[in-house]
Amino acid sequence: MRIRVTRSGGWSGLRLERVVDTEGLPSSVSKHLEMLLRTLPETVEGAAPRAARDARTYVVAVDGRPDAGRIVISEATSSIDQQDLLEILRDQCPSLR
Repeated sequence: MRIRVTRSGGWSGLRLERVVDTEGLPSSVSKHLEMLLRTLPETVEGAAPRAARDARTYVVAVDGRPDAGRIVISEATSSIDQQDLLEILRDQCPSLR
């Protein structure tokens, strides 16, 4: 499975896109990613709260699976499961940090 991650925002406002391919990952990591992607609800894209204007926003989508939708995560308002998903993706693509 190919997971497309787009990061935007932060103090510089730069946009960065990376792809994580789960085929090269250890089985336990791949299964955990798939479970998170199945269970996390899509969220509506919105601005970060005023107190967190420099927070980054991540859009996570699965290539070739429009049924999977996309998950929009703001650093300022992310849930524990969203943070877990981001941490795994950042481990695979350190430039997303």
